[in-house]
Amino acid sequence: MIFLGFPMVKEPSAETLMANASVICDGLRRYGSAAFVVLGDPSLYSTFYRVKPFINCDYEPIIIPGVSSITACAAKAGIDLAIGGESIVILVGDDTERLTRVMDFADTIIVLKGSTDMGGIAALLRDHGYSVTYARRCYMDGELIIREPSDELPRDYFSLIIARRIYK
Repeated sequence: MIFLGFPMVKEPSAETLMANASVICDGLRRYGSAAFVVLGDPSLYSTFYRVKPFINCDYEPIIIPGVSSITACAAKAGIDLAIGGESIVILVGDDTERLTRVMDFADTIIVLKGSTDMGGIAALLRDHGYSVTYARRCYMDGELIIREPSDELPRDYFSLIIARRIYK
């Protein structure tokens, strides 16, 4: 087992991605196969698709879906994400401009990568008629779920907000 270092940043450097791709290719040549395992689902904000273009060796990837933080935390908190024709919007934590725009129509809003001001985001959503749940590290050490948070929330890359529109 080889652990690859991927910095938790918006845009990892090409050098980091090339170095990790080289390690993957070395493993493929040496062992004939390899698995690139990620927390969550490889098709949703995953490091795999960032490094994949840099993997310049003969391989045929087999992508196996995982459990995303969105569905893991929703299940842990007992929240339905959508019913019938309801809409879901997924955003990253620091994009408040898009968040403001989607509050006009989204039934459920998921805000990922909570290393930003999640307390401010929760307040904004509540003020626009959403019920808010903050979840951190679901099914991991340090798990925390707060329904209707009213104070500052921990900043943690592995946290999210699930907001459901309240219909009266």
